[in-house]
Amino acid sequence: GGYTARITYCTDLFDAATIERLFSHWLTLLEGAIRNPDARLIDLPMMAKEETEEICIRRNATRREVPACTISQLFEQQVIRTPNAVALECGNSSLTYSELNREANRLAYRLREEGVGAGAVVAVCVERSCDMVVSVLAVLKAGAAYLPLAPEIPPERKRLILEDSEAPFLVTEPEFLNQFHEFAPAGLRIVCCGEGKPRRANPGPIASSGDLAYILYTSGSAGKPKGVAVAHSAVVNFLESMRRRPGFSARDTLLAVTTLSFDIAALEIYLPLICGGRVVLANPGEVFDLALLQELMEHLNPSVMQATPATWRALIDAGWKGSRELKILCGGESLTRELADQLLTRSAELWNMYGPTETTIWSTIHRVTPGEGPVSIGRPIDNTQVYVLDSAQHPVPDGVIGELYIGGHGLARGYFHREQLTAERFVMVEAAGNTRLYRTGDIARWRRDGTLECLGRADNQVKIRGFRVELEEIEAVLTQHPEVRAAAVAAWPDASGNLALAGYVVTAGDPDLRDFLRDHLPEYMIPSVFVRMQELPLTSNRKVDRRKLPPPALRRELAPADLSETDEERRLAGIWESVLGLANIGVDDDFFRSGGHSLLVPKLLSRVEQTFGLRLPMASLFAAPSIRKFARLLKNPAVPAAPVRTVSIRKDASERPLIWLYPGAEMRQIIKHLQCPVVGVALSPQDEAALPPDFTYEQIAALLAREVRAAQPEGPYHIGGWCSSGILAYEVASQLRLQGVDVATLILIDSLNPAKYLEMPARRRRISKMKYHLKRIAALERGRVGDYVRERVAWAHRRFRPRFSSPPASFEDRYSHATLKYVPPLYSGRVLVLSPERMPSYRDPLLHWGESVTGELQCRIVRGDHLSMFEEGAADLAEEIMAAVAPSQAAPDSGVSGNVAEFQRRMAAVNT
Repeated sequence: GGYTARITYCTDLFDAATIERLFSHWLTLLEGAIRNPDARLIDLPMMAKEETEEICIRRNATRREVPACTISQLFEQQVIRTPNAVALECGNSSLTYSELNREANRLAYRLREEGVGAGAVVAVCVERSCDMVVSVLAVLKAGAAYLPLAPEIPPERKRLILEDSEAPFLVTEPEFLNQFHEFAPAGLRIVCCGEGKPRRANPGPIASSGDLAYILYTSGSAGKPKGVAVAHSAVVNFLESMRRRPGFSARDTLLAVTTLSFDIAALEIYLPLICGGRVVLANPGEVFDLALLQELMEHLNPSVMQATPATWRALIDAGWKGSRELKILCGGESLTRELADQLLTRSAELWNMYGPTETTIWSTIHRVTPGEGPVSIGRPIDNTQVYVLDSAQHPVPDGVIGELYIGGHGLARGYFHREQLTAERFVMVEAAGNTRLYRTGDIARWRRDGTLECLGRADNQVKIRGFRVELEEIEAVLTQHPEVRAAAVAAWPDASGNLALAGYVVTAGDPDLRDFLRDHLPEYMIPSVFVRMQELPLTSNRKVDRRKLPPPALRRELAPADLSETDEERRLAGIWESVLGLANIGVDDDFFRSGGHSLLVPKLLSRVEQTFGLRLPMASLFAAPSIRKFARLLKNPAVPAAPVRTVSIRKDASERPLIWLYPGAEMRQIIKHLQCPVVGVALSPQDEAALPPDFTYEQIAALLAREVRAAQPEGPYHIGGWCSSGILAYEVASQLRLQGVDVATLILIDSLNPAKYLEMPARRRRISKMKYHLKRIAALERGRVGDYVRERVAWAHRRFRPRFSSPPASFEDRYSHATLKYVPPLYSGRVLVLSPERMPSYRDPLLHWGESVTGELQCRIVRGDHLSMFEEGAADLAEEIMAAVAPSQAAPDSGVSGNVAEFQRRMAAVNT
C-alpha cells in the first residue's frame, strides 16, 4: 500500500524468540493502521488480548483471605496458644511468650498514661536487646505507630527526623536521655524502657487494621530523609503470606541480624512471634563482628536467617561453611548467580526476595535453584499485583524492558507529611483497572516462564549493603561544608563486588569530609573514598554528568617514607591493595580512610590467615588499621590461633581500650555510657574444650592473657570483669605483670575474693545469703517467684556438683571447680572494686580483696544488687570506670579509698 516501516531493536535486550514474536505482532498492528488510516498508532494495543490477560490478570491472581486485625493482636493470639514457649532471646536474656506479652503490656499501659493512642506516633531509640522488641510491641499495643531511631545514627539526623515527623512521644533508655534533651523538640514526652507496673491483661483493641503500624525514614532525593507510613493491614498481609511461602512454623528459629530502622527487621521480629517460633536477636557485637556472628550461627544452628547479599558474601569470605538445615532469605540488593551458587551449597533452601519499603518489605519472592543466567526476583506474594509498563504506562510483552509498578494490600499509605511526593510516586494506572500503584523506579522485564527479572534503576538511587541511598541527599550535605564548592557522589563496585560510594568534590582546601558527614549521616551513607577534582564534568544542561566521573582508583607516587620496608609489610601491602582494589597504598595509610568498611574486614583477615597462618579478630584491624601497625601486631608471638570476641569497639577513639573478660548482656548498658574503646575477650569453644578436665584458673588465665595481647599488642592495659570473670581478670593481670607488661588498672565488679570468702564460717554465709534471697523473693511479683527459686537451685547444682563428682562434665562445672580451688596471689598494682549497695551482710565492701592487694585499692559503692546494678547504676558504673582509665587522671594516694565509710554507715543502719 506504499507504506514503509522501520523497526530498530537491540539484541542485548531481546532474545531471538522474543524478536520474532514482536515482529509478527507489530506487523499485525501496522496492517490494522493501514486499513484504518484515521487511527493513531499509539492508541493501538502493543499486545494481543490473550497476552494482556496472561501478563496483567493471570500472573496477578494472588487473592487470599487475610484476617482483619493488627500485628499485636496476631501476637496475642499466639501467646494464648504457646504461653510457655521461648519467644525471644538476646545474649543471656530470654523471654517466653507470656513474659514478653506481660513486659509489652507494662510499657503499653505506661504509654497510655502519657496519652498515647490510635493515630499517635512514638519514636523508639533502643539498643538491640529484648527491650527493643518489648518497646515496639508496646507501642503497637497502645494503638500507636512506632518510628525507629537507630541509636548509632548521628544526633543531627535524629533531630531532623523528630522534627519532620512531629512525633510527640519517645521510648528510649536512660543512657540516651541527655542526648535527646539537647535537641528534642519542645513538648516531646519521653518514657524509658521498664517503666510501669506489670500487667497480665492486654490493652483493649485500640487500633484497627487500617491504622498505621510504623513509619520508616529512608534516604530522600530532595536532600533530606522521607518517612514511609505503613498500616497494620499491609504488614499482616505480608506476614501471613510469608508464613505460607517461603514458610515458617513453631519449630523454626530465626536469627535476626537487621537494624530496626531497616524494614526487613519486621519479618525477623514478627514472623516468628505470630507462628509460635523463636527469634534470636544477635547483639550489637555479633552484628558488627562477622567472626562472632559465625560463632553464633554455628552454636545456634538457626533454621531461618535473612540478610543482604553483601552480608552473605562477607560471611563466606570469613570462612562460613553453611548449614544443611538453614533456609536463607536474601534481599535488599541484586543477588548474583555466582553468590547464589555458593549459598545453594551451604543451605537447605535459598529464596531471593524483592520489594521496596513503600510496598511493605518483600513484594515478590523466588526459590532459587541451580542454573545459569541472572537470578529471578520471582512472582508476587499474596494479594499483590506487579506490572511492567512503558513510558505511557502501557503493559509490555515478555522480554521487553519497562518500569516496575506494584499494587495490592502491601501498598503503603504514602510519605508522611509529603503529599506532593506521595502523588508523584503513588499513581492511578488505567492498565491496572484504574487502581493505585507504586512507581518503583526499578527497570524490569517479564520472562517467558512468568517470573520477573530486575535490571537496575531508572534514577540515581543505589543500594549500599541493603540500605537505600539517594545520592542527591549525600551531595546536599556535602555542599553544606564551607570549603566544598561542588560535589557529586557515585556508586562503584569495590574489590569484593559490593557497591561502594565515592565522593567527588571541588574544595578550597583539604577538609576532613568524613568527620563532617559523620555528624549528619549514618555510616553506610558516608563515601568510602573521596576524589578531589578541579571541576566536575557537566552536561549541556549544566548538570553533573555522572557517566564522566572517573573510577575512584587510588593511584599516586609513594614517597620513600610510604614504601614498605620489611617482607611482612610488602606482603600485607599486596593484601591491602587486593582487598581495597587500589593500585598503590602506603604503609601508613588507614584501611578505613582508603575505602575499607566493616564488610571488607573479614575478607582481609581471611587473606592474612592464608598468608601468615594466623587467625585474627576483627578488633585487631581497628587497633592497627595501617600496614606498619598491623605488621608490628603480626610479630607479636602472643597472637592466638582462635578469634577474640569483640563486644564493642569505637574505631575513632584514640585512647587505650578497656578490655573486658567474658562479657555478657550485663555490659550492654555500661558500654553505651563509656567514651573509650571497649574490647570483650573470651576463649573460643574449641580452646575451652581443649583444656584439661581439671584445669586451674592459672591455665585458663594464661590463654586469656594471650588473647588480651592479641587484641592490644602493647600496654598499658585496662582490664576488668564481673563476678567470676573479675576473678579471672585478677589472675590475667597478675600474669601480665609477671611478664613485665604494664597493667594500669584492674576493675572488679562485684567479684568476691574466693579464698577469703571460703574462709568464713559456712553457717554465717548460708544464713546471710538466705536472708538476702528472701528479700529478693519478697520484692518479686508472685508469678516470678517460682522461676527465681528454680534458677537459684540450678545455680547451686552447677556450683557445688564439682565437689561431689569427678571429673566435672561441662566447661561450666570445671570452671566452678577451678574457682573453688583458686588462691589469688598478692597484687601490687592499682585495683578498683565496684560493689553493689544491696548485698549479703557477710560481704566486706572491698569484697575481701584487702589482704590480697598490696597496691592501691579503691572501692566505690553503686546502686542496685548483683544484677540490677547494671540497670539502676549503669551510668554510675560507667562514670567510675571512665575515671579509673582516664589517662589524665592523677594517681590518688595509695591505700584503700572510696565511699566505703558512707556505705558502712548505711549498712549499719540497715542491720540495726
